[in-house]
Amino acid sequence: MSVAISNTHLPDISLPNNLLPDAIPMPGKKTLVYKWKDAAGVWNFSIEKPDGFATEVIELAPDRNVVQAVVLPQPAETDSKEESGSNGGAGFMKDNQKVLFPYSPGQVRQLIEDAKGVQKQVDDRYKRLEETVER
Repeated sequence: MSVAISNTHLPDISLPNNLLPDAIPMPGKKTLVYKWKDAAGVWNFSIEKPDGFATEVIELAPDRNVVQAVVLPQPAETDSKEESGSNGGAGFMKDNQKVLFPYSPGQVRQLIEDAKGVQKQVDDRYKRLEETVER
C-alpha cells in the first residue's frame, strides 16, 4: 500500500533571500572587503564601507586561502653530539623529522630525585606541625 503526500501540506523551508548576507561566499562570487586604519591606528576590516575613513578595497575569491601559511623551521644538519639535542635531550623520528625532548634521561632522573627531596621536606614539615599541635 502506498501513501501519497500532498505538497500543499508541507511547510516552505526555503530561506528568504534577505537572510543570506553578501559576506557568505558563493561559488564563483567574489567578496569585497574594506580595509582602513582608525583614529587609534588600528587596522580594521569589514564588508561594509565605513564612513569618514579612506579605505582600500580588497576582492576575496571564495576558492583562495587568505590566511598566510606558517613556515616551519627546517631541521639543520647535525653532528652526532647535537643529535641528542643541544642540552643533551633525547629524541625520536616522526614524519622523517627528529623530534627532540628537552631533557636527557640523566636530567629526568635528577628531576625525579629533586621531586623526592621536595616530598621529603613536605613530609618532615608535616611531621613537625603534627608534633607541635599535639603539645
